[in-house]
Amino acid sequence: MKNTNFPIYSFDSFVIRKDLKELPVILELNGPKEREILHKNDFCYLMFVRQGAGTHIIDFIKYELKVGQVHLVFPGSLHSLELEEGAIVEQVLINRGIFRTFVDQLKFIFSLYQKYPVIDMSENGIEKLTHVFAGIRKEIVSAVPNSEILKANLAIAVEIINNEIFNRLHHSEYYGNPILFEFISLIDIHFREEKSPSFYASKLNITVNYLNSLCVKLLSQTATSVIQNRVVHEAKKLLFMRDFSVKEVSAGLGFSDPSYFSRFFKINTGVAPKRYKEI
Repeated sequence: MKNTNFPIYSFDSFVIRKDLKELPVILELNGPKEREILHKNDFCYLMFVRQGAGTHIIDFIKYELKVGQVHLVFPGSLHSLELEEGAIVEQVLINRGIFRTFVDQLKFIFSLYQKYPVIDMSENGIEKLTHVFAGIRKEIVSAVPNSEILKANLAIAVEIINNEIFNRLHHSEYYGNPILFEFISLIDIHFREEKSPSFYASKLNITVNYLNSLCVKLLSQTATSVIQNRVVHEAKKLLFMRDFSVKEVSAGLGFSDPSYFSRFFKINTGVAPKRYKEI
């Protein structure tokens, strides 16, 4: 079971202006910064590395910071950040009020963003994203920030990131395997009702063993784990929004028995869903 004794950084921890609490807000962090212990966000953010170096641990995986990178950190992720002297990163905080809108703009499945939480942007992507971040910053410091302008800039930033990931996939083994790509796409459509690898293998006209071998080879996890991870991610999102009870989330994800869903969630996360809502 994972240790859940870590602090939670809420949006209020980073308040710049009270009138922006329901909007995306941009922050600039400068090195040196002492390493923080792993902490958990209840919001999502995009981190853009402007200059310098450092390290960023996301869900226990260590990433070296490089200029031009974008780091995606979703609600519920554990992470810590260390910046070296002269390093500058910008973060766009996305609170729960607009999180669902942000998620809807992500074109690829969550398992893909989880596999690639750090994106090395092209020179063209860096230039575009620099202008977008500047636009967000300019709007925030204005006397009367326009919420639609801020949201539009955020949508543009997401589209730039989507495009960078798409270009990256063209050169990856993942994209080069149409069966696996179709499997992931089918999961996004059917994961609420269908959680057995045999269903997807049948749809793909392959055996379960072959599907499993592809997942292990290219995703380093079994086909069952890929499906379960998608279910767990959706459950975390629904629980995080706090608009849904455990029973409602269970029913919405196709579990006929809430107690079975609770056991499933705890096995895969180390914490019961009711507890997850509270932390």
